[in-house]
Amino acid sequence: MDNAQINVSGIRKSLNTQNKAKLDDLNRKIEPLLSRTSNLLTNYTEHTLKHSLGVEQVYDIILDNNFDLLNEEEKYLLIAATLLHDVGMVGRKEELNELGYEEYRRKGHHSFSKMVIKSEAALLNFDRVEANLIADIAEAHRKINLDSLEEHVPSGIGGSVRMRLLGALIRFADELHITNDRSSELLVNVLSPDKFSMKHHKRHLDVVGVNRSIENRKNIEISAIIDDWESEQLMQEMFQEILNKFSEVKAIFDANNIDLDKVEMKYRDEVLVTKEVYLELSSCERTLFELHEKLQNRSNATINKVVSNLVETSLISINDTEKYHLNSDGKTFKTVFNSLMQTENIYKFIDSSYVTNNIGAIFDEIALNIYSHRVFDGDRDDRLLLIKNSPIVLDHLLNMQEMDHTLGQLDRSVILDLLILNGYMQDVAVNPNLSKNDESIFAMQNIQNNIHKHLGSFLRLIQHMDKKTLDESQSRLTESLEDQKKKDDELKQPSISFKSTSKASDLPHTNLMSIYLASAASGESFKIYKDISVTENQNIELIDGEKLEAMDFVQLEFSPQQPDIPLLKNDFWCAIEEDNVNRSLYFKINEKGQNLTEYPFILKLSYYSQTKINFNIECTPFSNASDYLKMILTLEKINALDYRRVYFKDSEDKVFLTSSCPKINKSFNGIEKDILNKIIELEGKLEKSLPLPDELNHNVSLKLDKLLQEIDESNSIHILKKYEELNSRAKLTLLEIELPGSTEEKHFRRIITQSQGWIKYKSLGIKALSSQSSEWNQAVKDQSSIKLRMHFRKYSSEELFSKLMTENSALIKIFGIHREANLSEERLRTFVEIDFESAVDNVQKVKIKIEEIDDRWNDIEELYDTHDYVKLIPYLEEFKIDETTLAYAYVLVERFDEAIRLAKKVVQDDMKSVAHMTIGLAYVGKGDYKAAYDSYFLGTRVCSHPWYPYARDNFINFLQVRGIKLNDDLRDIEKLLSTERSPQSLNSKCYCNSKKKLKKCHANISNF
Repeated sequence: MDNAQINVSGIRKSLNTQNKAKLDDLNRKIEPLLSRTSNLLTNYTEHTLKHSLGVEQVYDIILDNNFDLLNEEEKYLLIAATLLHDVGMVGRKEELNELGYEEYRRKGHHSFSKMVIKSEAALLNFDRVEANLIADIAEAHRKINLDSLEEHVPSGIGGSVRMRLLGALIRFADELHITNDRSSELLVNVLSPDKFSMKHHKRHLDVVGVNRSIENRKNIEISAIIDDWESEQLMQEMFQEILNKFSEVKAIFDANNIDLDKVEMKYRDEVLVTKEVYLELSSCERTLFELHEKLQNRSNATINKVVSNLVETSLISINDTEKYHLNSDGKTFKTVFNSLMQTENIYKFIDSSYVTNNIGAIFDEIALNIYSHRVFDGDRDDRLLLIKNSPIVLDHLLNMQEMDHTLGQLDRSVILDLLILNGYMQDVAVNPNLSKNDESIFAMQNIQNNIHKHLGSFLRLIQHMDKKTLDESQSRLTESLEDQKKKDDELKQPSISFKSTSKASDLPHTNLMSIYLASAASGESFKIYKDISVTENQNIELIDGEKLEAMDFVQLEFSPQQPDIPLLKNDFWCAIEEDNVNRSLYFKINEKGQNLTEYPFILKLSYYSQTKINFNIECTPFSNASDYLKMILTLEKINALDYRRVYFKDSEDKVFLTSSCPKINKSFNGIEKDILNKIIELEGKLEKSLPLPDELNHNVSLKLDKLLQEIDESNSIHILKKYEELNSRAKLTLLEIELPGSTEEKHFRRIITQSQGWIKYKSLGIKALSSQSSEWNQAVKDQSSIKLRMHFRKYSSEELFSKLMTENSALIKIFGIHREANLSEERLRTFVEIDFESAVDNVQKVKIKIEEIDDRWNDIEELYDTHDYVKLIPYLEEFKIDETTLAYAYVLVERFDEAIRLAKKVVQDDMKSVAHMTIGLAYVGKGDYKAAYDSYFLGTRVCSHPWYPYARDNFINFLQVRGIKLNDDLRDIEKLLSTERSPQSLNSKCYCNSKKKLKKCHANISNF
């Protein structure tokens, strides 16, 4: 510190040249050392050389510039001790990491100062005597009993030093150095000291000055600014500390002719009085006299001045009864709130009648002008309740609006609600009393529900406000409006027109038309609350009978027409996986419906949009107790919104859909979980997976308790039988109806239902081929696997799928639908495959697969109708169907050997097939007329399908087309085919008189 920067004290100026020089040299030596006090003890106020010199200047006040009260040596020793009194605040590097280091240094620094002065006396240019005296004086600046110091210490020849007086002077002067040079706002902002140290910094910053009183030189007067109740309290605490020190030194001062009667504190409290007037008037109107009575600790002159200023600045007014009141405008509200915000009485203000009466209008204005939103009735009450209980929310609404004002008419209510909840929760965390009212909790939950409901929709609307999307929507909208206008003109519909106003500064994507287009594209509703009025109205009345007039301001809600059918509605076989670290739930989908024991759940999913996904979970008949319990626990966590994400992934572990945690209102009672845990325990002891009981009730729980008590290694079979009595093992049908998507789509549409009982195959009205009758009968008996195929004319695959979705007994209904639909003469539209899987235990799975038919089937049908069998060949070969017709078509193209092989295969499957006639015709083509006759003859005896007169006509046409002339063998065949006869039983005697049964002789399958 340069000497030019030092305001030299009067006491130093009174020293001789030699002593002044020694002290100036001491200044230079200790300045770098004392600067380390602030570097190492960052929390504390200034303890550098600047503070020491400030204490030195206080001696001028205490001594009232009468420096002759001290001798030359006393003045030198006192100033030297003053410069070094805080040197003990400088710690050592190795101590910095010790717990409580700062507090430890602070409390003992007077003793540490004494040690440093003595140990470093030579470097400080002190002799041994000087060092001891200066060390004792420096130590006396705090804590030690002043009576422990000698009243007089002989010094040199004939000299004397009053150690007790010097100790008293340094103690009192150190306490009086309270001016604002001990701290600075910049230092406080940068260092951010702790709460305890902050009090000391604030006290110093608010002190105006210290001096002898002009009116009475025997008094010391302190002037300080108090701008709130906390600073007043801090000043009172500091003043009490000063008075305590004064009481310690008063007798010593009196004994040494230092004339000092008392210390006084004078406050500059106009700012605080202004706040107190605000607070008083926020509760009720008051006269000036009443304000004087309420604020008795303040001077009437200050109160009068404050009231006059507030009237002149239009913050308060006076009524006819001479009572003052706060004005009810936004400016006044904001001014009063900001004045009280950082004070302890902010809660008293927000609880006042003034806030209650005015907060609604303030909130409405902010909500409309900044968030383009209006809230009504109970919803408004809930928001006002939280705002009234949250200074942080009010502060944000009034002072810290970060919402872009150029967002035009876009309703931003969710952002407002997020702000309210965020601020309220911050205040509650600090002041729990704000939440003691249950209504506050209900209000918070209502706002939370509103955010949960609308935040996703708001973001989705925003996503569709980019220029490209808006342009595409504009094009579609123009076409739609033109069509609608034509219809309205034809019907002469009444109409209403509106005018929307937006500012030039508003962002282009937030005007009414842009929001409207984004709503149409996203499917999300929106509301407009501001800057929209009626321009024309043709005969439209409101619900209450009133009619809108031109220039009326209105509020509008736009809701795009949503399809009733979701974009994706599917039932999936699935497994459940959890990621507890990331609070995520995964549904792993089994697209093929195989290995269902590994996928024990049915996921019923309906996807409408990114913001609307509904789903539920059910157990399959293959689920065990652990699966059922897992389902319950998962649903309970979903109900509690415990998951942050829900993912849907396919069998390849690729996520195809993501959702936040939806709300599913499904509850379970405690006894269900209790029973499931008991079953799991029983499974562990039996080492066997157990089916679930028919019911989960108290009676079952008691029986399980008994089984768990009785079980041991020797009776496990008996226990298992007892457990099986809890389950009737009723037959169940698990029906899966699937509609595959296009080749580009990865996932099917599927519904899965469970129903009691099995479908009786005989009830389906199906007749088996004669050769397959035994297999059919066995399938009926065993309920084993069968596959059925159907074609539908009346319904598309989508229409049929939708129709079956609404049917309770879809499996039975589909056969009735098939009979009804195929009475139509329309082209074939839909192909259905029904796969009855073999029953497993008591469960049979039936899968109905519905597909749009390949249009080539209609080509096939047309070829059948025109008997163009040759053109049918590639179709029949590709689809591997109707081998009987294919074999006949081979004959027509002279592929006789292929025809014979294929027809014989058909005969092996069905001995009564007309394929016998095809074999005969093929042999005719080959010129083997005897073999042809034998085949025709067997066919006329066994064929149960209509063959007359078709076989004869085909035979004659074949001969004519190929120019084959009749001979005796061919005439025999013609004659054979010209007589219709009934089929012979395969169990009857063979026509060859072999006495064997027909099926064991000429109709023996092995012959083919």
